[in-house]
Amino acid sequence: MVKSSRLWIGIGVSGACLGLLFWQIDLRRVLVALRGANWWALPIIIISYMVFMFLRAWRWQIMLGSKVNYWPVFHAQSIGYLLTNILPFRLGDLGRAYLIGQHPHLSGLQALSSVALERILDMLVIVLFFALTLRWVPAIPSMIAQAGLVFAVLSVTLFAIMLLMVSHRSAALMIIERMLGRMKSFGSEAWMRRADSFLEGLQSLQQWRQLMVILGLSLADWVTGVAAYYWGIGAFWPDVTWPAAIFTLCVAAFGISLPSSPSAIGVFHASVWLALSVFSATGEQALGFALVYHAVTFIVVLILGGIGLWRSGQTLGNVSAGTRNLLSRQRSTQRGEGVL
Repeated sequence: MVKSSRLWIGIGVSGACLGLLFWQIDLRRVLVALRGANWWALPIIIISYMVFMFLRAWRWQIMLGSKVNYWPVFHAQSIGYLLTNILPFRLGDLGRAYLIGQHPHLSGLQALSSVALERILDMLVIVLFFALTLRWVPAIPSMIAQAGLVFAVLSVTLFAIMLLMVSHRSAALMIIERMLGRMKSFGSEAWMRRADSFLEGLQSLQQWRQLMVILGLSLADWVTGVAAYYWGIGAFWPDVTWPAAIFTLCVAAFGISLPSSPSAIGVFHASVWLALSVFSATGEQALGFALVYHAVTFIVVLILGGIGLWRSGQTLGNVSAGTRNLLSRQRSTQRGEGVL
């Protein structure tokens, strides 16, 4: 019932965003914008997004301690993105953690902690980009400003906590053990092994040279994302500027963190429309870009995910079942019967 309610909430949010767009935008003018678009930008969008995916896999491989070769990591990431695009509850991150966790030198929790670190680093870069664009943004809606502040506080706080936990691992485990000792319904020994495995997946934070490489890749990764936005928006709105592209990417990142239907349908499009409405772009130009970018990236992920399934000998059914099994192990862990 909880999953069902989350699904319907996501569908409701996506439906509300689509309703807002249909109310505010003339769809006939969107068709005009699509016909008049500069389609020579399409290859640049595809190439930029492919580089974005390659860099993300490289960064994740380093986070995993280079215990897995590059291509299995890339394929697992692609499958995870595919799951997020076509299944509810955003199972992609859990799905790729499950796939990489099958490697003999890794566990599911080590992989999952690296995914959590990846998301926090993404938030840090997005917040940094957002702050850098504020000077060139005419007037920021209060809703966007508040979202930026929330993301900034959350990302900095969570990253600091992770750094402290890794640098003072013994103390962190001691605190966790004391907390578990007060919750008798949990299997303390199993949960301690789980916490230790989770912290093991964050060891890249303890090696400063490795951390600098990860941070550099994070910046480079999102720069390619900005390039895809810049050329894509420019295909519909010739007066696009780099600050406008960066601001739009940041707002879209804030927006898709909301509950939504699979692939963030409606939420992504409304976020792009809201961001570009701050500038001189029309709503039809904004929606035209959002539709094309969403469709292109969906198709790229579909192809890459399909290749990943083929190369890894997996099926969507197997990965989905394994992901659900990853979640259901929590029950046995509570009884002290197992650990991820």
